[in-house]
Amino acid sequence: MTTLRDIRLDRSSLPLLALLFAPVVLRGVLLADLAPSASVQDLRGVLSDLAIALLLLPAVFAAGRLTRWIGVAIVAGWTLLQYANYETVVELGSLASALDLRFLGDSTFLLGSALEVARPVLLGALLVAGAVAVRLAPAAVPWLHSGASLAVGAALAMLLALWPWSDEVALWRQTNVVQRNLNLLVRPSDGPARSAFRDPPSAMLALDPQLAADLGGRSFLGAGPRARNVILVSLESVAGAFIPTLAADHGHSDLFSLPELDALARDHLSYSTFINHNRKTNRGMYTLVCGEPPNLLPGTPKMSVHAAGGWRTCLPQVMRELGFETVYMQSAPLPFMFKDQFMSRAGFDVLYGYAHFETMNAYERSHWGVDDRAFFEKTLETVEELHRQEQPFFLTLLTVGTHHPYVFPRGYEGKTYGRKRRALRYADLSIGEFVRGLSASGILEDTLVLITSDESAGMESKNSFKKLEVDGLTDALSQNWGTMIVLGPDVGRRRVREPFGQVDVALSILDYLGHADRGAHFFGRSLFRQYDEPRRMYFANTNKLSVSGLDKQGNLVHCGAVHGICSKYALHDGQVFRSEREPLDYDEERDGVFFEMAKRSVQAEQGDPVRIDYKLLANPSVVIDQPSKQVIQGGQYLDLKQGQWAEVELEIEARSPDNAIVSFWHYMKSGSKTWALERGKNVLEREEFWREVRLQDGQTLKVRYTLAPKQLMQGVRCQSSAKLIKGSEMELFFKQARLSIRWAGRRPPEGIELLEWEVVPTERD
Repeated sequence: MTTLRDIRLDRSSLPLLALLFAPVVLRGVLLADLAPSASVQDLRGVLSDLAIALLLLPAVFAAGRLTRWIGVAIVAGWTLLQYANYETVVELGSLASALDLRFLGDSTFLLGSALEVARPVLLGALLVAGAVAVRLAPAAVPWLHSGASLAVGAALAMLLALWPWSDEVALWRQTNVVQRNLNLLVRPSDGPARSAFRDPPSAMLALDPQLAADLGGRSFLGAGPRARNVILVSLESVAGAFIPTLAADHGHSDLFSLPELDALARDHLSYSTFINHNRKTNRGMYTLVCGEPPNLLPGTPKMSVHAAGGWRTCLPQVMRELGFETVYMQSAPLPFMFKDQFMSRAGFDVLYGYAHFETMNAYERSHWGVDDRAFFEKTLETVEELHRQEQPFFLTLLTVGTHHPYVFPRGYEGKTYGRKRRALRYADLSIGEFVRGLSASGILEDTLVLITSDESAGMESKNSFKKLEVDGLTDALSQNWGTMIVLGPDVGRRRVREPFGQVDVALSILDYLGHADRGAHFFGRSLFRQYDEPRRMYFANTNKLSVSGLDKQGNLVHCGAVHGICSKYALHDGQVFRSEREPLDYDEERDGVFFEMAKRSVQAEQGDPVRIDYKLLANPSVVIDQPSKQVIQGGQYLDLKQGQWAEVELEIEARSPDNAIVSFWHYMKSGSKTWALERGKNVLEREEFWREVRLQDGQTLKVRYTLAPKQLMQGVRCQSSAKLIKGSEMELFFKQARLSIRWAGRRPPEGIELLEWEVVPTERD
């Protein structure tokens, strides 16, 4: 009988080595850079790499019988996948997820982050090594070798299924990225929750009434005059761990620090345990602006649902009704994540995005926008203009410089730190200058400023060349450790150790202004009050697919969705983000409230009883003037649940002064097949729409179609793009651009039903 030992003795073992190069080498690099010490769970990770490689090996053997170049292509694709996972672990501390493939369809994310390669030499070496190994392998390998490979790979996989997971070791150290995503396929209950609740706020409050607006604490504000204006600053991914004054309250003195923010934390009101309830900007900004917990499990983000048909009165709308001018400003493109439509519907009168900064002389810029220093300089001009008006203002800011691949001037701080740390230092410098500018102009005398973050990047070691000495669970929890520093009249100097979170911000602003009665529908407590009774806190990490929380006794509960294990710990002196903790018995009846709350947080069907309508473009006019493909709209990433279907309607008029011609593409498809697979059958093969047409002046394209999936489709995106074929420019005027999600009425046939795709002469008035 042929064994792996026989395979090793000749060149037929080279394809296996080719498949092991990338995962094993990259695992070694990650362990050398990130792991504080070796663990037996690292062996589990290596065996997972080997198991998946053995299961994939027969495909490479089979390809060799046709042409070894197919085998080279398979290994190259495998290597790129493993490298993409490497970059994800470095940036997010978590394994890559098929759920995030949806973002590759958005040009902002693709050009701004996905195509930025941190270690091109390493990637190139792995690609070459894999290709050479496959090319040197024999063209025809006995079929028995494939059988042996499958048998051993399956045996290893079964062994790993019996090997316990550990919360104390990062998940990426315990498994291969492919096995992790296969686990999600086999355990669909760990994926997007199928909530039975049409009204998540009511469902969450029914489970835990203490989540409701709570003003029962004692106010610690002085009796002096209050601010008349409010500025809410959200710093992309800036963690509380980066602020030594706050980190010290959790027993840390050896973490990477931001001196400007630390000085602000020492001299003003700051919060040691400020919880960001989940990862990703659309979840954090929704919670800050609307005073409601975000989705704690995967699913269509509430920001996207609210953009289509708002069911909630958010803070900007309340502020506008109170007489404030409401302004939202970011340097990134507004359509990404539907922020243009969401922020407008949430109540902001004025929106400033990427286009607002295009003509300014920035110090640096990327596809995500200008650097933070330029952003804050432009913002200060806007604030000074708003301040000169009689009307009070509410301004919300979102920075982008600390978003991968990081935006800061070349040469800033030399090579003292890596790109991420240099970007954080640059953001720290920028916010410091902004606050000093507010102070010098007298704006701080009558303005409340809250400095927070949309999400948390977690911990960083103080020494760039020294590993972070914390366990995997602490490292994971630190990605919920947010920032909150408050400056303003009558706020004073104080450090609060009591846990607060993003969900508390909306109510707190109204409480400070004396209008708390207008925030009774919000969740949370006031940042400006001291409470005697503790409460439960709920948070999650969508990158790691975990749910966590603090119970009323201050104990930590943590559930890993990949392995389905929940644990409970007693904390020392309320130090959530410290490694020292004592295991407690987890009781499902008592402690299961945290995972149940996560399920209730996921948005079910909203709006009227039959549909949600999305306006695909905020601006109906788009000018195409480049020979390269230009994305017109996209980035929705919606879910189509079982029983739902999508209806799309477009009517596009082509206008050109010089008879230009454009090539126009439109498609709708799932960003990930992970949640739309039946065993052994890909149901997506006939459940996506893709068409191209050429348009010229005087023509109108009319499109109508439906997509009715057989089962859940995750991360569905509807995207249009165009490029110039002839002439100087073409204006595409969208008379209609609508996407509707429906779940009642006559359901169309399963799959795609094309109702109209027609180019007709434009009817002139």
